[in-house]
Order: sequence, then structure tokens, then C-alpha cells
Amino acid sequence: MELTKTDELPISIPGFRFQKTGLQIDEALTEDDWKSGLSLLQRAEESLRWWVGDWVAFGEKRYGRTYEEIEQITGLSRGSLWNAAYVSGAVEPSRRREDLSWSHHQEVAKLEPEDQMKWLELAESNSMTVPDLRASIKAGEVVKAASRASGKIGTIQAIHFEFVQWRKKIETKTIDWTPTQWLGVLDELKPIVEFYEQAKARAGI
Repeated sequence: MELTKTDELPISIPGFRFQKTGLQIDEALTEDDWKSGLSLLQRAEESLRWWVGDWVAFGEKRYGRTYEEIEQITGLSRGSLWNAAYVSGAVEPSRRREDLSWSHHQEVAKLEPEDQMKWLELAESNSMTVPDLRASIKAGEVVKAASRASGKIGTIQAIHFEFVQWRKKIETKTIDWTPTQWLGVLDELKPIVEFYEQAKARAGI
């Protein structure tokens, strides 16, 4: 089925008529129903990436369509199409959570299925934002914005994780830095060393 310029979209919601280039609203609509329409529009916008991802994945698998072909059909960028299809393919419908955004699912897409379920459940039960979830996955435990902003242990663990990952990368490479470059590294580490000494003093060590 193809839509013409005058076709209404096949979406039926009392009081609203969805068209290709606009939204017609019934004049008799109550204010409460008008407000509820916003929630529906927001949910539709969030769901669109799932719909596109599932649609692309189906076309690729069933008809052998390439991303170049789908890009020409949709007018969407290849990167957007690939990203939507990747998340849809990585996170099966049975693991998706209606109360979490598509971006939450994008954060767990690279994980194994059991880890996806674990972090999505934690994100939902702890009302995590997307940055919360990203930081928590890196830290290996729940880290929320308040914790990160106030300097609680979650923040320190996240920083520790990043430092350990950086150090591992360096140790696996042959370092041939000049003395000036090493001085630069020491300068970057100085605030950390100073904080470490302050923490020792406050701990009575």
C-alpha cells in the first residue's frame, strides 16, 4: 500500500486524524484528551526506532535487501538504518521493556542476552537515566546521577574502572614516549595523587 498526498495514515485514535503532513484534531476534544494525545505522540516517536529497526531487519533477512537499497527506499541515512536494525536484532522483543526508552536498550545491545535482561531490569527498578545505565555497566554496579554528582563511592568506582581500562591499553603497547610526554602524564595524574593523600589523611592512615 502506498500513501498519496491526501491519504490518512492507518492509525486510529478517537479525536485525532493522522495525515502524512499533519495532525487534525476534533474541535469537540476535551482538554484532558488533548493532553493525553501528547503522551501518545511521545510513545509513537519512541517506538518509531523500534519499528524502523524491525522493518529493516525483516527486509534484510527475508528479501536480501542491502542497506544501500533500503537507504534509497527510505531516504534515511545508512548509519541510522544500521543502528536501528542492530539494536532491534540484538535485543529481541521478549527482552524489551516498555517503560524504558530505546536508548536504554541501545546501551545494552552489545551485551550477552542474560546481561541485557539483568541491566534492563536494574534500569527499570532503579529508574535509571541513560547516563546512569551507561555508568553502571562500566562500573559493574548501579551508579545513579545523585551518586555521581555528589562524589559518592559509585563515582570513584567508575573513575577507577576507566583508569584500569586505560592502563591496560597502555601496558599492552610498546610505550616510546619522550620525557616531556611522561611529564605531561604526571601532570594529569597530579590531582589524583593529591586527592589520594587527602583521603589517606582523613582516614587516619
